[in-house]
Amino acid sequence: MNFKEYIIINNCDNFNIKELQKSQDIKSSLLKICGDSFYKDYKRVLFIALLISFIMGVVTSIGILSYNGSEPVNVSYFLFFSVVMPIFLALVTIFSLFSKRAFFAPFKWIEGLINFFSKEKIELKINSDVEKYLSLKNSILMQLSFAFGFLLGVGIILLIKDIAFAWSSTIISVEGFKAIIHAISLPWSFIFPDATISDEIIQKSQFFRVKGIKEVDASILGAWWKFLLFTIIFYMILLRLILLGVIEFFYKKALKKAYLARLQSIKNKMDISITIESPKESNSLEKVEKKSTLKPLLKCKFSNIVAWNYQKDEINKLLKYEKDKADIALVGGLNTLEDDLEVIKNLKDKDVVLVVKSWDIPTLDFMDFLEDLSKQARSVALYFETLDSKSSDDIKIWIDKIESFALDNIKICAGE
Repeated sequence: MNFKEYIIINNCDNFNIKELQKSQDIKSSLLKICGDSFYKDYKRVLFIALLISFIMGVVTSIGILSYNGSEPVNVSYFLFFSVVMPIFLALVTIFSLFSKRAFFAPFKWIEGLINFFSKEKIELKINSDVEKYLSLKNSILMQLSFAFGFLLGVGIILLIKDIAFAWSSTIISVEGFKAIIHAISLPWSFIFPDATISDEIIQKSQFFRVKGIKEVDASILGAWWKFLLFTIIFYMILLRLILLGVIEFFYKKALKKAYLARLQSIKNKMDISITIESPKESNSLEKVEKKSTLKPLLKCKFSNIVAWNYQKDEINKLLKYEKDKADIALVGGLNTLEDDLEVIKNLKDKDVVLVVKSWDIPTLDFMDFLEDLSKQARSVALYFETLDSKSSDDIKIWIDKIESFALDNIKICAGE
């Protein structure tokens, strides 16, 4: 199971269910039926993005190490790219792991570029968790590509030039700069003491523009190179490799869950017979209501809204309601069980509209939530978000599952 298989199967609707029922290996049959053109375009655009990041890394390092022999290379500029930026981006990545979405989402950029250059516009369907972790993964890969390019550029310049390094600051004192340098080199100081900078070198490396560097031994100014090389290896590369491993763990977990959910959805479709009542019918919800024992509700009062596996901006965009007109509670997804139970507690003896995505599947977590909600709420009206005319098949799966639990106060909401 990998991203290629998931993205192909999750976005494939052009298959014959009856023919698929004859197949012994559903996954292999779907991969043969469905094309992988998007995945190929995705890999090409990702490769170009990584290549551009690598080139930018090389160019940046060469620009920083530009040295004409009259003034030294400022260590502070170098440390900004090799230490400050990696730590800042690492903190943003860690914060994104525990938030609803990634703050830096190159997956969406890549998808946008594919649609920009492609003749056929596509609306990609992807699980929100998979999209978040994939964006974080791509972000780290681009940062690593930049880091390797940066390391290559530094290696080339150090090999062909004799660089003099120094530092200069109006605000930071010599003692303050010593503390910063020692803190930066702490992770490797015990194993590679030669890659640290002594207080004497820091003292003699302070550069004053009015004095120049004529009185300073050039060999002392060049002694910074090992320390600076280790800042690249540790902060720009090793730190990001650790983050990549953590993200890969969550990504594989989310991908497996979404992948199995999609296969289960297809298997559920194979287990039911689909009958279209009339070609003139356009409302997919009306089609399934005729076969459902759940009580249909033509209109819903959107006073208490609960959205399953939604993000705040998604549900606001779907319902197009002002915040003061409806109370919206988000459940499922990354919410904890305790959060969902608290939502149920606050909805006691109220009429509730439960919004779900028709293309999702009714998992056991959802059914447990619905069962607990139906015990507390006065009534629960299901509101299905649909994608196209085929959504009636998805809604039929939901209704068959919900009816098997025999919950009395569950109805179907057709909206206002």
